[in-house]
Amino acid sequence: MKQLTGIVLMVVVILLFVGCATVKYHPNLGMYRANQQHTGVYDLKGVQPQGELKWKFKTGKWIDSSPSIAEGMIFFGSGDSNLYVLDIQSGQEKWHYKTGDAVSGIPTIAKGIVYFGSRDGNLYAIDIRTQKEKWRFNTGRWIMSAPVVINGIIYFASWDGNLYAVDKETGKKKWSFQTGSAICASPVVAGNTLYFGSTDEYFYAVDRKTGKEKWRFKTGKSIFASPAIANNMVFFGSNDSCLYALDLKTGREKWRFKVESWIHTCPAIVDNVVYFGSDDKNLYALDIKTGKEKWRFKTEKMIIYSSPASANGVIYFGSSDGYLYAVDARNGIEKWKFKTDDGIQSSPLVANDMVYFGSVDGYFYAIQ
Repeated sequence: MKQLTGIVLMVVVILLFVGCATVKYHPNLGMYRANQQHTGVYDLKGVQPQGELKWKFKTGKWIDSSPSIAEGMIFFGSGDSNLYVLDIQSGQEKWHYKTGDAVSGIPTIAKGIVYFGSRDGNLYAIDIRTQKEKWRFNTGRWIMSAPVVINGIIYFASWDGNLYAVDKETGKKKWSFQTGSAICASPVVAGNTLYFGSTDEYFYAVDRKTGKEKWRFKTGKSIFASPAIANNMVFFGSNDSCLYALDLKTGREKWRFKVESWIHTCPAIVDNVVYFGSDDKNLYALDIKTGKEKWRFKTEKMIIYSSPASANGVIYFGSSDGYLYAVDARNGIEKWKFKTDDGIQSSPLVANDMVYFGSVDGYFYAIQ
């Protein structure tokens, strides 16, 4: 766990970007958490992965970025400052793009362009066919937020405390919304509203066309986790150890669920159940209407940064104990687990009867 120990302060803020909603959302593998609501619902039909390694790819440093898929290729970042693009079947490198610092941000692919942030403070737009840079937008601080692309506008957040709206073609700023501290979370979208949390302890709803605030909700501590949307509610965790369910329109609290430590994962939501991990080593399953616990699954040790993914009645997530876990969504019973050589902060992506994820050991894995 030497690499994990060395970057623990950075990792804490990583969100660890991982999803939620109902099976009504069709997966879009080119974006974080499979849709703009971050539901984390994948591959609703097909064969279940069984925990056997198909291939792995070695990078130069840790991987905390979560992957995206487009045109038969899988995209992810590494602590060695590169965005990597691999053949999804063989794991062979197609190309990579070097930035000025670690790439912890999650890539989003839209119409042949990959958009991703780096700790060098830039959001990049790279043509995936020519591998040439179209533009970059500099914020001056780390970007770990996954970009959201809607109607020609890219929305993303930065550690400089701003949520940005940038023109997709030119990289020119349309507007920015400033909070009181760094933003690590990736925004989610419902209609004309963007939802996201900040380390200033507030959760925000902002008009995506004007950048004007609609409402805000105060929690007890910083918010690092990305939110998810389902059933006209938005769900997110906070470092005050609560998972919140708020009304989308008003921001009023529907319920909260208290755990024993921080929450850095984005919840997954399917079949009216909310799944999320906590730094208290547990994965929880809650009733979406009441917030009552249905079950919990305890990992071997350490903490959970990796956000859960749902597919075929199985919940997949990684832990700082180095395991990728597959548990039954109905009862929380373990189906299998796969061991890497260090902690897992990357959120898994499920496609092609496989689970894809990165590890702090520097490898990117494909499990069949």
